[in-house]
Amino acid sequence: MKSSIKLLVFLWIFNLNAISAQQPAVINTQFFYDELSPYGNWIVNPNYGYVWQPRVSVGFRPYLDGGYWVWSDRYQWIWISEYAWGWAAFHYGRWFYDAIYGWLWVPGNQWSPAWVSWRSGSDYYGWAPLSPDINFGINFSYYDYNPPYDYWIFVNSAFLTSSNLYHHCHPVSHNHDIIVHTSPRPTIHLVDLIINGPAKNEVEIHTKEK
Repeated sequence: MKSSIKLLVFLWIFNLNAISAQQPAVINTQFFYDELSPYGNWIVNPNYGYVWQPRVSVGFRPYLDGGYWVWSDRYQWIWISEYAWGWAAFHYGRWFYDAIYGWLWVPGNQWSPAWVSWRSGSDYYGWAPLSPDINFGINFSYYDYNPPYDYWIFVNSAFLTSSNLYHHCHPVSHNHDIIVHTSPRPTIHLVDLIINGPAKNEVEIHTKEK
């Protein structure tokens, strides 16, 4: 089973360049509407217009359920989603939490390995979905992102690359204490890409993987 997963991940990363090259010249809300409608519902939000609600189990959290982190020398930390719609909702647009509907996705036309902000320290790595309201500069931007405490997902450093990431996540009730012992990591905006997160060699020390 593990060898099969590694092969799939390798093929996924190997084809990233080809996938990027094949993306439509213009990706707009209508394109996402057509592609994602079979997997959820579109809702009109007063702040963001059309947003999408995935058809998922209760307690779903973006960048935790049905996925895991993989390193790429070109793109750094990429979120690998096992959802059929993951190519869109975790690499384009942003997520926010609505008290009535739960997690909702706002379409966007720029691709990124993952639209998240990172924290680390005291043997923890953590990440949280970036708000749709954050605007990056053209070449570089550092944003000390302070989302609600329950946006954050934390794992002990040794488990960051686990394919069973969900099972190693700390309960949200621990987030207040963990946040105090971690610090935000810089977010870099290149001309056509958002990258951030811990360095590869740093993670290898914790996970004992290469």
